[in-house]
Amino acid sequence: MKLTRMRSRLVALGAVALSILATRLGTTASAATVVWGSAQNISGDSDVITSGSLVYGYQFGTGLTGTTTVNGVQFQPFNVSNGVSTATLGSVTLTSTGSNPYPGVMYSASGITSGSAPYATLSGDYQSLLSSKVTSYLEDTNGGARLDIQLGGLTAGTSYLVQWWSSVTDILYEPSQTVVLGSPNATLDANTTNTTGGLGQYATGTFTAAGASQTITLLGVTMNAPPYDAPTINALQLRTVAVPEPSTCIMALAGIACGGFSMWRRRNRA
Repeated sequence: MKLTRMRSRLVALGAVALSILATRLGTTASAATVVWGSAQNISGDSDVITSGSLVYGYQFGTGLTGTTTVNGVQFQPFNVSNGVSTATLGSVTLTSTGSNPYPGVMYSASGITSGSAPYATLSGDYQSLLSSKVTSYLEDTNGGARLDIQLGGLTAGTSYLVQWWSSVTDILYEPSQTVVLGSPNATLDANTTNTTGGLGQYATGTFTAAGASQTITLLGVTMNAPPYDAPTINALQLRTVAVPEPSTCIMALAGIACGGFSMWRRRNRA
């Protein structure tokens, strides 16, 4: 009976190891899925993640001229002209997609500030990062359009962390809710109190690149039905992160299995 039970445990551990290996290999063989954490309320500079290594960071808006640094992370200006459907800078491309007969277009704004708390209590650099935005609309309507963000310059098999912000402190700019597609989806509210001086949220996701690029898709919460919510983004950063290799996981599980088998043999000899 004891031998049968031990064999069952070893088989189970082997199955777990094979499952981990298959998952990692499968991730690199097909399109990557971003695993999103839940939306987090903006609170201070420490929101900006510094683990791993920065690949690039961008602040989206119009008329931006200099780098904004928050918690040691640099965000380069990414200016988007009003009324365009696509914009590219470096390895990142934004694309607004509508629905026939209305094409998707992007509108950007900068200098969205407030003297009221909690926005006014943030550091000056964090306020600056959240003072500009890009929003995707359906042309000739008030409807929200899909916004695709293509992250380029990736290395297949490398694990990445992506963090982005959606915040509009002045309610005259119509803060809305944005859904980012992934596993699971995450929904960000651009102004959680719906008051001038209010703050939005940010989300963090991880993925293992399947190729040289990965697309992040943003949607308005109530697309195609009034009141329309248009996807909105202030800034984004991409970082490389370390994860255990499949061989490491399997060796660890094999060690546990061997240890258990050795203990069983000693007990039976006694």
